[in-house]
Amino acid sequence: MARLPKKPRVLRRKIDEASRVASRTIARHQDLRQGGPLEVSPAWIEPCQPVLVKTPPAGPDWLHEIKHDGYRAISVVDRGAVKIFTRRGHDWADRMSGIRDALAGLKVRSAVIDGEAVMMGDDGIADFFALHAALARSKAPSAVLIAFDALHLDGEDLRDRALEERRAILAKLLRKPKPQLQFSEEIAGEGREVLHAACDMGLEGIVSKRRGSPYRSGKTDAWHKSRCTQVENFAVIGADPPARAPVRSLRLARLVAGALVPCGWAGSGLSERVGRELRAALDAGRPVVAEIEYRGITPAGELRHPVVKAWRAG
Repeated sequence: MARLPKKPRVLRRKIDEASRVASRTIARHQDLRQGGPLEVSPAWIEPCQPVLVKTPPAGPDWLHEIKHDGYRAISVVDRGAVKIFTRRGHDWADRMSGIRDALAGLKVRSAVIDGEAVMMGDDGIADFFALHAALARSKAPSAVLIAFDALHLDGEDLRDRALEERRAILAKLLRKPKPQLQFSEEIAGEGREVLHAACDMGLEGIVSKRRGSPYRSGKTDAWHKSRCTQVENFAVIGADPPARAPVRSLRLARLVAGALVPCGWAGSGLSERVGRELRAALDAGRPVVAEIEYRGITPAGELRHPVVKAWRAG
């Protein structure tokens, strides 16, 4: 992963100060269950939304994190009770019991934490479709929360504090990591370097955040999202199953020097209805071209995390 030789001296001072502020904040909240009469009750907060950019910002005023492919989760902890809200405010705590139980074990009276709920694939990369399928069944006990911001702690609204202070507070809370509750680490380096490294690993992209910025709900220019995905058309040279039944996966090829070169299979994004339509077209002998979103190519020449976005038959 991209990494600078060392942090600039001014930036190092800012990080040290944020850590000291976090320590003082945590130290003030020793009585975990008794709140004061004037404290703010924790509640769902509309999440901050990054703007999509083609090129990540450069310079020391920005920090960069991995963009994981999952569901946005605003987690509210209130005296041991936990709610996990979606971006639109639906409580899915019962669907993600592993995350719920990990949050309930935090040594806080109350907290609101922003993060991304994900399910990791065998390659260690977030698998959105596995999470989506599990949540559709109302059960994703193995989901993991990648936490990246603290909006509230023990009756105190933290949103007006600088980004570094909020993240330092969160890092202190999660200093003993749990399998289903992880802190989103800052990735050192220039934006372009970090994005390039993320794309080489087959990740979704990165989120760049302006240092010193407060937390604001809705779209904000203080957060920038850069994606690794590409979209390209590929010839369909096979299908699984090979005949009669609805198609569940497509074998793809790209045109190289006038010849079709196989580049793997794609099944994500295919519904049963689309599978039946593809089967009818293929059984009729019609040539099929698929529009595929993917995250790069493996050393073996296969597409990373391909998703079928559309298709057409000749």
